[in-house]
Amino acid sequence: MSKLEALILSLVLLGGAIYSVNYFSLQSRMNQIIDQDFQNKGIIMDAHYEYYLHPNVVVIDLLGVSPLKSKSDVFRVLLQFAEELHDNEYGKIVLAHRGKVKYFLEGSYFNILGREYGVQDPTNTMRTFPENLFLPSGSNAFTGWQGGLSGVLERQMDDFSEFHNNWYITDMNLKR
Repeated sequence: MSKLEALILSLVLLGGAIYSVNYFSLQSRMNQIIDQDFQNKGIIMDAHYEYYLHPNVVVIDLLGVSPLKSKSDVFRVLLQFAEELHDNEYGKIVLAHRGKVKYFLEGSYFNILGREYGVQDPTNTMRTFPENLFLPSGSNAFTGWQGGLSGVLERQMDDFSEFHNNWYITDMNLKR
């Protein structure tokens, strides 16, 4: 075997090992979540480490959403994935759409989401989720609201809707 052939073989084996780690650590778990809940059918998400190499950062890339699916359906998959990974510690969770980074959240908040899934009122989680999002630049994506309960609730749900619009709906030209 020549040096070039050995190098090519080494690169192929390294690539296969990197893919396998990402698949078994993250993507297979995401696939299981989508396959186990009939409500998740029609949502396609890819999960991998940042650049497939950085195990402190998880990228959740939304690749497709059936027009029959709601924002709540997409959010449920995200929460179920958080529940699946809640024992792991990550520095950051990146939310992307078809490879383009849209938002990120701190890994500690993602762990809280995972621990609280099934216990916390999902409407409360939906309302407060946008306040924990950051833009790729690092600035807050949404602000916390203050004031009367009814006005705050309405603004929080507006932020939740805007989050979904900016994450994937506008890009997919879906009307919701």
